[in-house]
Amino acid sequence: MFPQVFGKYVFEREMARGGMARVFLATLRGAGGFEKRLVVKQIRPELASDEEFVRRFVAEAKTAVSLSHPNIVPVYELGVEQGIYYIAMELCEGVTLAELLRHQGALSASEGAYLGVEVCRALDYAHRRSVVHRDVTPGNVMIDAEGAVRLIDFGIAASVVHSAQGHAQVFGSLGHMSPEQLAGQHAGPVSDVFALGTVLIEAWTDRAPFRRDTLEEAQAALRLAPAKLSASNPQLLPLDALLARAVDEDPSGRPQSAEDFSRPLRDFLKSADTGDVARKLGRKVAQILAEREAMPTPSHDWQSEEPEQPTSGGNTRTFAAQPVLAEWTQPLPIAGEASVGPQTAKLVAASASQHRLMRVLLAIVVGIGLIALWLVLRGVQQPHALAPTVVIASKTVTTIPSVATGPKESLPAAPPVDPKSASAMLNGAAVSSAAVGPAIERHSSPSATGAASGVAAESKPPVAQGALTLSASPPCQVLVDGQAKGRTPVRGLLLPVGGHRVEFISDLTQEHLTTSIDLKEGQTPALHADFTAATPRLMVH
Repeated sequence: MFPQVFGKYVFEREMARGGMARVFLATLRGAGGFEKRLVVKQIRPELASDEEFVRRFVAEAKTAVSLSHPNIVPVYELGVEQGIYYIAMELCEGVTLAELLRHQGALSASEGAYLGVEVCRALDYAHRRSVVHRDVTPGNVMIDAEGAVRLIDFGIAASVVHSAQGHAQVFGSLGHMSPEQLAGQHAGPVSDVFALGTVLIEAWTDRAPFRRDTLEEAQAALRLAPAKLSASNPQLLPLDALLARAVDEDPSGRPQSAEDFSRPLRDFLKSADTGDVARKLGRKVAQILAEREAMPTPSHDWQSEEPEQPTSGGNTRTFAAQPVLAEWTQPLPIAGEASVGPQTAKLVAASASQHRLMRVLLAIVVGIGLIALWLVLRGVQQPHALAPTVVIASKTVTTIPSVATGPKESLPAAPPVDPKSASAMLNGAAVSSAAVGPAIERHSSPSATGAASGVAAESKPPVAQGALTLSASPPCQVLVDGQAKGRTPVRGLLLPVGGHRVEFISDLTQEHLTTSIDLKEGQTPALHADFTAATPRLMVH
């Protein structure tokens, strides 16, 4: 079943499956035998048909890959492989808060406060860069064996309410979304503050305060104030007011930033050694990982299934990636390849075999085409029933077929023709120009051509030209002077000298980059459109 090749990734095994994505442990293959283990999330195909989801997914991809913070799991690439959207992120050896709560139960007062401070650091960093998470849940908080806390999955929350049901689309997780988010309104930093408040209440009480089975029940629960934390843990009495504000139904009543939310939590931890708290959390995580390692692989039905295959044609499109990804996969000018693992070697060999087969098939098709072309040309050159006779400048030129199937015969000389009669013939009275033109081109001798110089059209002087090279990241549609020129890269596009308008159109974002260029004779400028930056830009080389 595994490994499976997905673009430049080799899937080793499926790690999880949720309502939004299938999660795979994968190996990225790079230049010179480079390999790095990553996590690849395949977004479910039905979400790819959700226009609102795709719009948000693409718009936030550019900023999500730019986030670099110790409390955020790095996203290396967001793209689409033949119709399947995917996210490639760093492999974090740890467990989610949801898994930790299932195995270990509620956190202590100091552990929950420490976790809240670390998540606030991540949110504050993202919010200052205009990135809202929208789906802060226990399943998106990772903790490793060192007690480090990190946040994953920025801006990719799935829809829980579809417009077909008569509601506006709602993106997030029931039980953790703020009231304004659940109502389909704008979600800002205070929405993430609300979600983190619900996460901390769940971490301390082992119960999600607003999680219900249906949308209507969740909306009703949001109108009820949750029980005070000190009711279950008296040590949390100093934080009762803070958490009550954090999950206030009115956004204006909440802490207005992650930093405002974090400050009381840090004050609460002043008497604790955060290093010891982190180590204690890490030991819990290490215990779960050890138990997971000792257990046999669960025999879930979905683990016997193949990864979802591409649903539509097309190549891989990377519309947001960290520069380091390009460095890893860039071909290197080396004499030999470094050794690779046995599985990867087999996959590479299979790929090479497929390429050889494609080259053989292509050669056969080209050969058949050349034979067909030769037969067509040979048919054109067969003798005609009557060889057209053309009179030029009082001389008779008889066209003689270049190939004859019968015995050679001497052709009688054409009788003299009166010049007036010849002029009438050239004007179409006796011989059509369609018949005359090809005959002259194929069979006239140099002397005859010279004799016809007074009749043949004068050749036009060559038009001065320049050449353009057009490229884009990712590849996109390109128009020159309003005329489609296909997809980038376009190399050596010959154009007459003068002003030209060049327009690049992104397939995914529909963004346009337009420029005018004054092309000089013999010039070969190169234009590159970069749609991966936060602000698309156009470069001329």
